[in-house]
Amino acid sequence: MTQKPAHEAAGKPTGGQFAKTSHSEASLALDSPVTAASFAALMTEDLGTRIDESLKGRIKDSDPETGYTINQDFETTVEEDGSLSIYTDSVAMGESVNYVVAFRDGRPQVISDDSYIVTAAPRTLHPDEWATPEDAAAEISSHILDMETDIAAETGNTSQPDGFASEADYRKWRER
Repeated sequence: MTQKPAHEAAGKPTGGQFAKTSHSEASLALDSPVTAASFAALMTEDLGTRIDESLKGRIKDSDPETGYTINQDFETTVEEDGSLSIYTDSVAMGESVNYVVAFRDGRPQVISDDSYIVTAAPRTLHPDEWATPEDAAAEISSHILDMETDIAAETGNTSQPDGFASEADYRKWRER
């Protein structure tokens, strides 16, 4: 059903114009521009759980003893500084990769922190475009998958590190 906007009657100083109406704020409304404090307020356990679920089964690894493909597990924690740390273990390399979602260098970013192998370039986030926690989890997860792909390419790993059977499957997941 279409609603007609409220209208001010003619003959008033504001007459002949549409009346002001109130709109509800988005559930992840941020200060404009985004500040370190407003971004840190978004980094919650609930968001961490959503990111973990979004990444579940998306990045594969190989067990060095059996050669079987296994899903990497993720564990996200909220840090005291208001950032999120996302840990994933690589069985093949016997070490973990840590992604940090934080406000650094004046902007919200996903940063890889891996002292054993190369790191991927940081990815800038766009929290001003997030309307729901699902939007936030989707953008963060997408950047982590891209960073994993960059790291795999840099180290010569030509397998599908993100767990997708094809590029088409990967594009479908990204567009959801």
